[in-house]
Amino acid sequence: MQSTPNRRTFLKQVSGAMMCAGGTLTLASCASAKFVNTTVTPDGTLRVPRASIGTVNTVVLRWTESEIPIFLYRETASPVALASAQTAASGSTSGSASTERWNAVWMRCTHRGCQVEPTADQLVCPCHGSEFAFDGAVQKGPAASALASFAVTIEGDDLVLRKIAPRSAS
Repeated sequence: MQSTPNRRTFLKQVSGAMMCAGGTLTLASCASAKFVNTTVTPDGTLRVPRASIGTVNTVVLRWTESEIPIFLYRETASPVALASAQTAASGSTSGSASTERWNAVWMRCTHRGCQVEPTADQLVCPCHGSEFAFDGAVQKGPAASALASFAVTIEGDDLVLRKIAPRSAS
């Protein structure tokens, strides 16, 4: 006959199960991210071949300047805006340079410097719970300022990233 576990045993079992489940979720979100290497040019810009990104809308970029990567996000236009852009471009496809728009942010939390992790619709700091929009804007503290961002332009077959000045908290 089994005895009912005491409170301490029960809490240990539940917390262990929760840690395993949380760890599995964290690993799953990291495993689903596509990682791409960048090339840093002598002038300090980062180049990413568009072909290495493919059709995905979010990519994690490795770069030599930091162990903390960069999150690259392709903004998706509404069907109406996309149709309008296609008409204006005389039948160009939705993946053309004329209709693509990208955001890039450094995945270093502005609260304590932990690496934020991508979820389906935001970036979350696993250390203290700060949440950021894909464009780096703070959605929930304790972080008070936006993630460092990069200007992204399309030059030929590459995306080119240039670091821009920090934005103030909204």
